[in-house]
Amino acid sequence: MKIIKLLLVGLAFIAGQAILAGEDNLARIKRDLAQAALVSMEVEIEIHSDIFEEIQNSRGEIRVAADGRYRADINDDIYLFDGKNVWEYSKDNNQATKREIKEGEVLTNRLDFIRNLDDYFRTEPITPDRHYRLIKAVPQSESFLPDSMEIYLDNTGKKISRMAFRDINGDLNIIKISRLKALTYSDPSLFRADFPKGTEIITLP
Repeated sequence: MKIIKLLLVGLAFIAGQAILAGEDNLARIKRDLAQAALVSMEVEIEIHSDIFEEIQNSRGEIRVAADGRYRADINDDIYLFDGKNVWEYSKDNNQATKREIKEGEVLTNRLDFIRNLDDYFRTEPITPDRHYRLIKAVPQSESFLPDSMEIYLDNTGKKISRMAFRDINGDLNIIKISRLKALTYSDPSLFRADFPKGTEIITLP
């Protein structure tokens, strides 16, 4: 009887270890992103329009801090939240709009989902450790997010290499990620509203 009990305890321990060891690649990536002080990613964005039969391309770098600040440099435009103000800078117009976050206002950080995928989506493996479908946890919430998206990992299984989803217009959006880092530190200067000399600042109500 003692031998059987010991065997059962041993099997339970092995099973528990297997569950821990069996954590899939995306789960590890999501955990690292959620715990990071700063998530930084270089992206190439393709928008495939079925109506106009064209592909729009853009490139840039996106940084999202754990405290909610973010900066997205896409082509020559900048989208920035410095902790107090939301900025949008256009190089073509040499203008930057500024909107101050009012006291008590909750900012909708459209880039926060990158750090906290599990807060917004439930995950369904298509090809374990390589290809996943993410379904929005609450369909009617966060209207700026797609109801579903697909995520692909690179050949090492350690990095997200691509995201794909249909936007509100039905266009296919493909985000190719050439570099994704989950950093333990955040440089405050990244989120400083420094624009080229002569930029016209427009303050929004």
